[in-house]
Amino acid sequence: MGRAGGDFDDIEWVDDGSELTAPPRLPWPRWLTVAVVVLSVAAVVAVLNTVRRTPPAAPPAALVTAPASSSRPAATTSVPAATSSPLAVSKLRLGHPLLGVSAGWELFARGTGVLARIEPAAGRVTLTPVPDLRSGGPVYLLAGPDRAIIRPLDSVPAYVVPDGQPARQLPGTLNEDGPVFPGPEPGQMWVRPADDHQPVMALATLDGDRLADFVQVPAGSSSFEAVGDGAGYLLYPGIGGVYAARPDGPHRISTGALLAVGPTGWLVVECDAQYRCRTVLIDRLDGSRRTVPTTLASRDRSGVISPDGSTAAMMTAGQNGSSGLYLLDLVTGSRRAVDVAVTQQTLDGAIAFSPDGKWLFAITAGGELAVIDRRTGVVSDLDVPLPTLSQLAVRPASY
Repeated sequence: MGRAGGDFDDIEWVDDGSELTAPPRLPWPRWLTVAVVVLSVAAVVAVLNTVRRTPPAAPPAALVTAPASSSRPAATTSVPAATSSPLAVSKLRLGHPLLGVSAGWELFARGTGVLARIEPAAGRVTLTPVPDLRSGGPVYLLAGPDRAIIRPLDSVPAYVVPDGQPARQLPGTLNEDGPVFPGPEPGQMWVRPADDHQPVMALATLDGDRLADFVQVPAGSSSFEAVGDGAGYLLYPGIGGVYAARPDGPHRISTGALLAVGPTGWLVVECDAQYRCRTVLIDRLDGSRRTVPTTLASRDRSGVISPDGSTAAMMTAGQNGSSGLYLLDLVTGSRRAVDVAVTQQTLDGAIAFSPDGKWLFAITAGGELAVIDRRTGVVSDLDVPLPTLSQLAVRPASY
């Protein structure tokens, strides 16, 4: 998918983080072009291998006091220095847009020891080395307005990657174990605070300042069971169904099981006392419910609903650590199989829609980036060299 070779005549690597525009070129002899391509690809592979082999030491952090505001008390925030990295941030400038995209949305892709920031409209890929996460468990990847956050579920260091800068440790107030999710506004995230005497998820800024809003963890559940609802709030599987968690308290949205989430609503399966089941689409705005004419198995989970609410990308349990994938039409109930095996290594982020809903991105079982045309189900790739990947997150153009 994301390839490691090919026709790179108009590609330029810049290792110091700056962007250069190639001057007009005179025709080269074909043998010289091939030689440059081979040497460039070999250099990229060497860089990525070095990133995997040489995790930098965790940096020390300095403490500062955040100013008080009307919505939250003053807080002590850990502001770390930049990590000492053996490699500079590298930028791959393609010289042309990817996938014909003109909007400014971006795709983040995490691999072992590296984070790739893909800007389709600008035709640019930025690779940032990331220290060893010291964890083999689930990892959360968030894309903020000017940075990405990598937060392992375990009690180990987490990292922030500011745009165009080296990775740093997260501030201490965000560097606790547990899940994190995007908040309802840009620059916000849900975290599990360490200083509360009751189980809650609290809203905080990406700088580590806690905000006033928080949500209670429903009885019989825990913060580790939370699921992002697709629009900046949380869902919990609990006693008797699935609950939407908001600052005004939990609200049950279904007595069944959650299948897929998206910005417009949720897909669930519900059964009556005689185990007669139906697939139901719930509208986020007004709570209206509509039966989707299809039967989904219990293994059809971890789905993502497209931004326009018309399609759900559904993963099915497979073998050898991979999942099958199909596109479900939420109006007709018809399915279109996608010829790709998707990774099961990540808790979230194996698949993601582009903000316009035209493309579905998936991390394959082999760690490659698959690009799927939502209308046809055809699988392709970005045709750019990328490292082995495991997780995705999308930054909307509105950020």
